[in-house]
Amino acid sequence: MTQGNEEWLPEERRQIERLLAGRSRESLTVQDMWALMDGAWAECGCDDRTPDEASLLRFYAHPVWTLNGLFIEGHAQSMEHRRKIADWIRAHVGQGGGVLDYGGGFGTLARMVAQASPGIRVDILEPSPARLGVERLRPFPNVRIVSSAKGPYDAVVCLDVLEHVGDPLGETDRLLRVLKDEGSLVMGNAFLPMTKCHLPANLHFLYTFGWFMARLGLRRTDRLEGTHIVVYRIARRTAPDWARLRRWEQWSRRAFPLIGMLRRALKPWGLNYDR
Repeated sequence: MTQGNEEWLPEERRQIERLLAGRSRESLTVQDMWALMDGAWAECGCDDRTPDEASLLRFYAHPVWTLNGLFIEGHAQSMEHRRKIADWIRAHVGQGGGVLDYGGGFGTLARMVAQASPGIRVDILEPSPARLGVERLRPFPNVRIVSSAKGPYDAVVCLDVLEHVGDPLGETDRLLRVLKDEGSLVMGNAFLPMTKCHLPANLHFLYTFGWFMARLGLRRTDRLEGTHIVVYRIARRTAPDWARLRRWEQWSRRAFPLIGMLRRALKPWGLNYDR
């Protein structure tokens, strides 16, 4: 999947070399990438407690995301997770079907799906697509970058995105509106403080997100083996009771430290539970 024959623009090369600071791309670890993201976060003037739209737009257009896309394509676990999603889509979405890759980033997953399933259309909804990622999409006529999701789609993929956004529940509801009644929501979340762009206000969903999905009318139907990726189907179309959901969201946020302490206390006795 890695391609190295594109023509780099001089400014792109300069920016990547600045981020690497003498290191090779191949030597980077996941922890190195998180540290580089944190540096870009500070460089763009972002505040993880009260992020504003202008600074977030600068951050997600920063060249660190081009580097992250290149890193992912050399990272075995990241590529294995994407391969499993592509395999799941090939098995469950018929020819002529449509898939939305929400926050599709560098386009790696979309290319893998397009390669495995040439008869499936893949739309990438990505507000700040990297030029190099766009170039790598050119050989795939069944992939396009869209400015809005029209649907309806047979599957919507949301991989490691919701921890970055201001309103994960609202974003999920918007994704459901473009999903077919019989469609699937393929979702992997990382509600963990790995990097500053994983917003602290969202971390409480680590323990309660599945419960909220049920309140939005979803049922869990699958989990991709060896990953954090869960598949949901629409159990019922329902108009969310947002006043109640927001109260529960506040409760979840306040209870988050206590739930974490309880889990750590019970773990030595093997008394734990699956979120």
